[in-house]
Amino acid sequence: MTLGLLLKLLHILAAFWMISGVVGRDFTFWRAARTTDVHAVHALLHTSDFFERWAVIPVSMAVLVLGVATAWIQRWPMFGVLQGANTNWLFVSLVMFLGVTAAIPLLRLIPRRQRRAQALEAAMTQGKITAELTAALNDRVVTVFRAVELVVLVVIIGLMAAKPF
Repeated sequence: MTLGLLLKLLHILAAFWMISGVVGRDFTFWRAARTTDVHAVHALLHTSDFFERWAVIPVSMAVLVLGVATAWIQRWPMFGVLQGANTNWLFVSLVMFLGVTAAIPLLRLIPRRQRRAQALEAAMTQGKITAELTAALNDRVVTVFRAVELVVLVVIIGLMAAKPF
């Protein structure tokens, strides 16, 4: 097995791990928003956070690094037309991936997660779902971002598999 093939395999495995984390995080989060029992919300949000902390955040950087390393080792034109290449699927995938990553601080998703954790803690203390927790679970910025993130991942997978341009 060549180094290029090994890197490609590791990139694919990391991508599977990250995508599993994104899907797990999103579905448990979305389910928490529709649950009426505060203890169930607590369990679902802890599961969602587990996916985020152990699959989404750390592994997304591994996917990026392994993808760039694979492209470099295999001499793929990572910047497509900017390098004078005819193929641009890799460049488009890279821009989309970095776009989603750049949106995290721009949309202030980390402070939103912290406010959600505080709202959950207050709701657990009161033993009921509060208006603040409901608002945090239905935060339009978070729910739209996560839906867009899933769509972007599906498009990137399609570009990686089909290499259409």
